[in-house]
Amino acid sequence: MHSGRTPILVLCFFVVTSAANFFVLILVGLAVFADVLAGKDDANRSLVPAVITALGALIVGLSPRLLRALGKRGQRIKREGKEGRIRKALRSSLEAVADGVDQAKELLRHHSFGVVVGSLGYMAFDIAALGAAFAATSHVPTFATLVLAYLIGQLGNLIPLPGGIGGTEGALIGVFALYGVSLTEASAAVLAYRLFQLFVPALLGVPAFLLLRRTLMHADHPAAMCAPLGVDVVKLPARSTS
Repeated sequence: MHSGRTPILVLCFFVVTSAANFFVLILVGLAVFADVLAGKDDANRSLVPAVITALGALIVGLSPRLLRALGKRGQRIKREGKEGRIRKALRSSLEAVADGVDQAKELLRHHSFGVVVGSLGYMAFDIAALGAAFAATSHVPTFATLVLAYLIGQLGNLIPLPGGIGGTEGALIGVFALYGVSLTEASAAVLAYRLFQLFVPALLGVPAFLLLRRTLMHADHPAAMCAPLGVDVVKLPARSTS
């Protein structure tokens, strides 16, 4: 896989997995507000998050066109020297972000079974793990509360901390408390969930990483061994660079 495509694929993965979160948050928020699901049905904790999420999804969907328009506008202004290089790098970044979002939209538009099931399954199993942590430490909140608090609390991942440690836990605990869960119960469950989420993959991943590193160090063509791990992505229509 060409290294220049890596940021595009990473962004594509992020948008695809986030799309499932957006869809479920909107659906559950509206269902709670309409009393279809049990939960905190006041507008501030059901309708408002759903509306904000819908607006965010709309902005993400329109972002490729907006980003490319900004890139073309900057392309018309010719500069030399350092400022010109900065503008060129900025245009390249805008194009990469736009391409990543477009790749994700194409995958979702084609209703790829693996993409849809994978994105929804990733979220569902993570919520199930959090629910199991609640069951192990106290009692499980209602389905709607568990889902909404989880999805909103995951915004703590946006705080630039290693592994999201600190930001994610604080956000989840705070949102669960906002939805009426005892602060003590929320803290115990979230910490148990994060302990499971971080340390189990680490225990399994470290030996696998060391084994892979040793294998690649003794391989004649390590790049060829990694080639099957490359992912074929949807090809976007070629665009004119003029």
